[in-house]
Amino acid sequence: MKTKRVMITGATGFVGAHLAHRLLHDGYDVHLLVREDYAPWRIESVGSEMHLHVVDLGNRETLTIVVRKIQPDWIFDLAAYGAYSSQGDLHKIVRTNVVGTANLAEACLKVGFEPFIDTGSSSEYGFKDHAPSEKVSCKALPC
Repeated sequence: MKTKRVMITGATGFVGAHLAHRLLHDGYDVHLLVREDYAPWRIESVGSEMHLHVVDLGNRETLTIVVRKIQPDWIFDLAAYGAYSSQGDLHKIVRTNVVGTANLAEACLKVGFEPFIDTGSSSEYGFKDHAPSEKVSCKALPC
């Protein structure tokens, strides 16, 4: 049986790093797409076991080349910007969360894949004094 090749964006964040560690532990071929100024401390312990690709998700051409090179079976798009109050640059939020996701999906469609998992952030629910319930409908959310 062929080892699955897994590509993860946002792999230096909390969820992404834990996912990368688990997939490596389970024997998957793991490729991490990271931005130029990424913080490596969550993935340093597995540096020699994974493949690291520095790429701007907003750069469609370069991203397409990287995805074509990797040929991922599974994609986990965990990249996000704007989840913290210090991340308020609207253009960077759109470039990462909208343009980056569209570019990634387009590049992956060109090479084929099994699942494409795209995540969001609790910040999408707006400022709250409590965690959002899974029962909250989109109509109840401020748009």
